Formats: sequence, structure tokens, C-alpha cells
Amino acid sequence: MTASVAAFIDITEEEQAQELKEYFASHGTLFGASEKGLCDVIRAVADSFSVCLPTATDEEAEALLNCIVSFSSALKQEDFLPVLKSLCRELSSKVTDENRQSRFQLLNVLFFVMDQDCPVRLDVWMALLHLSVDINWPLTVPVSLKQLNEWLVVWNVEKPKAREAYRVLHKVLRHLKRREASEVQVELLRTYSADEASTARDDAHQCVVDVISDPEALLLDHLFALPPIEVLRGTAIHELLTLFVTGTLSDYFTFYREHQDYIESQGLSHENNLKKIRLLTIISLAASSSEVTFDQIAQHLHLEEDKIEEFVINSIRARLIRAKINQKEKKVQFTSVMHRQFDRQQWESLHSHLSMWKMNITSVYEHLKSVVT
Repeated sequence: MTASVAAFIDITEEEQAQELKEYFASHGTLFGASEKGLCDVIRAVADSFSVCLPTATDEEAEALLNCIVSFSSALKQEDFLPVLKSLCRELSSKVTDENRQSRFQLLNVLFFVMDQDCPVRLDVWMALLHLSVDINWPLTVPVSLKQLNEWLVVWNVEKPKAREAYRVLHKVLRHLKRREASEVQVELLRTYSADEASTARDDAHQCVVDVISDPEALLLDHLFALPPIEVLRGTAIHELLTLFVTGTLSDYFTFYREHQDYIESQGLSHENNLKKIRLLTIISLAASSSEVTFDQIAQHLHLEEDKIEEFVINSIRARLIRAKINQKEKKVQFTSVMHRQFDRQQWESLHSHLSMWKMNITSVYEHLKSVVT
């Protein structure tokens, strides 16, 4: 017995498809004579979906969309995926000021009526994100790097498509002014090998701008491990990145005097850059000496003396340093510091500390064991 789509009316899929075909034909769609099978008819209907949109109400358009998607249970996945791709393409093309809100709503419906494991959801998701920026509407679909990475694995998405998805997500997160945008750019650059790195030059440039703009991104040395960043070597943006990894406030002032117009052209804020490089400079001071005077801090950070205590306290709150302020002697004593770079020296230091910790634990254990026995 032929199955039927009970979600609508108790008729066979072939009969329902024929009714859809007749409906679309009445709206000016021309169908070929070869479109006789269920799969052919549904694909032709999906390809012509936009024909009915100008005259259909929002309720009618949504009903038609649900009707077409309901055929997923009657067709094999490999036959139905082109139908879903066609629907996504029809809804995301020829978008105008007049129809973009209705297209956004229909794409939203399409995203949620599709099966969770359907890879075409990625296409619909990207179309929704593009439109959301254009019409400034809130999104009801997930907008996070974690979720996108999970989808890319589940749907076994190839690199070119994955890179496209990362760029779309980055665009939206920047529009929303979320700091995760810089993390998306880093993830995008990780998809490039050394052989492909030269093709990601623009992405690498944008990544550096994003991380420098991010006030919470202070440890940037990991970027140098990304092949596309190496492609930028010798450019002003690479020099600026190097400065934020190893340089000080004095180095930044030198760079700014020579590249003031460049800083502004990249959309970078000089004031925000100063705030970040001051924090990085206090880290360098703490790493080079366990104790510094207020005068030394004032000299290196270009701060007035009455601003020093507040700055040090804020650095402690940000967990960049651990320190004690000696107000009487006007000194700051550092007890620990976050490293700006984590290279071989830091790994060896960590290994030494862990080995010492292991030895101490073993000694305590052996002592307790001897007491018990």
C-alpha cells in the first residue's frame, strides 16, 4: 500500500505533488513533460517556489513551504537534498527591501522544519545570518563557534564550505559586537595549511585587526603558529602584532608616530591600543623584576603618580599579576605574573614545577605510609 503524508490530507504523495504542480502552474510556472515522477515534480516545484511568493500571503507561503518539506519522508535523502538546496537558493536570492523580512521568516521556518542531521541546514543557517545583518533582526538560530564546529563535524563539511561558514559567522558576530568574532577568525585560519596560506592573506589581516581590537585578548603569541599569519611577515600589521606580543608602550609610541594614518585606516582605536599595551607592559615589568618603584612604573607606563595604584589594582583584578603595593616606600612587589609568551622556556619551567610538586607529594605519601605501618 502506498504511504500518505498524514500531516496534511489523506491522499498519496503523488496526488499531493500533482496538486502542488497544478497550483504552481496556475501562478505561471511552466513544467516540462518529463516531470512525471514524484521526485521530478517536487524538485520542479521547489525550483519554482519564488514564483508564488510575490502574490502569496505570509501564511500561504509558509503552508506551501511546509507542504514541500513534508515530502522528505517519501523520498530518499539523496533525492530530497537537492529539493532543500533549491528552496534555500530560491529564498535567499532576489531579495529586495520589500521582501527581505518575509524571506527571513521563511528561511527561519525552513531551518527548523528540517531534520537535525540534514546538512542543508548549514546553507539555510548561512542565508539567515546574511539576512539578519541586512535587516538587523534578532536571530533565533544558534550563533556560536562551538555550535558551528559541531555541525561541521556531524555533516562532514569540506574545507571550502567550512571556511565560508566561518566567514559568515564572523560577519554576524562583528555586527553584534561580540568578542567571539576574533576567535572565529583564528579558527578559520587553522583550516589553512602552509601550502594554502597565501590564499588566506586577507583573512589573516582581518584576524590580526580583530584580536588587537579585542580588549580581553592579551595573549597573542599563538597566532604566530598559524601559517597565514606568517604570510603577513614584513607588513605593518605583522609588525603591530609582534609589538603586542613582545613590545612595550615605548615601542607602540614609536610605531604610532610612524603609522598614525595606518592605525586609523584599520579601524583601530589609539586609546584602546594604549590601554592594552599598558597592561602588557606591566606584565613585562613584573616578569623582569620582582620589585619596581612607582617612578619606574610612571616612566614605563607614562602614568601620573596618583594613577599608579589604581592601575596596579586593576591589573591584579584582571589576574595579569599578583602583587603587593608598598605605599610607604612607593614600591610594587610582584609575586607572580602571567607570561606574554608561552615558549620552550615556560614549558621547561612548568615541567620543573610539576616535577617538584610530584616529588613533594611522593615524599608526603611515603611519610604517611611509614607512620601508619
